[in-house]
Amino acid sequence: MHTTMNDPVDWFALGAWFQGADGAMAELATAAALAQTLVGGTPEANVATARDLDGCTRRVAAWLAAEPCPEVWVGDFVGAVIEVLGELADCTLRTDGCGPTTDERFPARVVRACLMTTELRSIAGRLHVYAGFDSPGP
Repeated sequence: MHTTMNDPVDWFALGAWFQGADGAMAELATAAALAQTLVGGTPEANVATARDLDGCTRRVAAWLAAEPCPEVWVGDFVGAVIEVLGELADCTLRTDGCGPTTDERFPARVVRACLMTTELRSIAGRLHVYAGFDSPGP
């Protein structure tokens, strides 16, 4: 495992990790889509969605703990994505579904989570070019 940004990237180990991460990446994509529905949703619908979002983030966090990334910087980024999505779920649940309408920064945090998820999938996609690995689906 590489511990600093100065260590050379083991593209093959990272590619192999991403190949085993298809389920986690799909779960994060689902979580990002769920987060987007919170903006403009009713409090009742938001509570149900936040519970689903919380479940997604917990499953990915558990997977990441069991399957640590061989590149710390990518593992940290995945952890940051989980954290942002988890905070959106927590805020929504703490406010009985009203957080998306009462927290003026909430929509920007949703956009951030979606962009982070997209970037993570982009990293996986670039491995196909650099190391010849198949990238995860859409």
